[in-house]
Amino acid sequence: MKVIINVYDIQKACNQKGADSFGVGIYHSGIEICGLEYAYGGNSCMKQTGVYELMPQCHNAFTFKCKHELYDLDPKDFKTCRGGKLDF
Repeated sequence: MKVIINVYDIQKACNQKGADSFGVGIYHSGIEICGLEYAYGGNSCMKQTGVYELMPQCHNAFTFKCKHELYDLDPKDFKTCRGGKLDF
């Protein structure tokens, strides 16, 4: 079971004007595991803040930029992984 970090451009126009080439910019990220992505911050669709879930690489406000595989978890560490819900 792979753990992936998905990175999004928050200010795509600014990042494309050169900030990106220097390794700086304004980004948002989410952690993808078991078919769902979890992120922290304001969520304009749900009109709330905190941790929320979304479909991987489909943020409603930011443009998907790239993904990085962080870790490969052993499924034996979890009882279930159904519908994106993990049970330890």
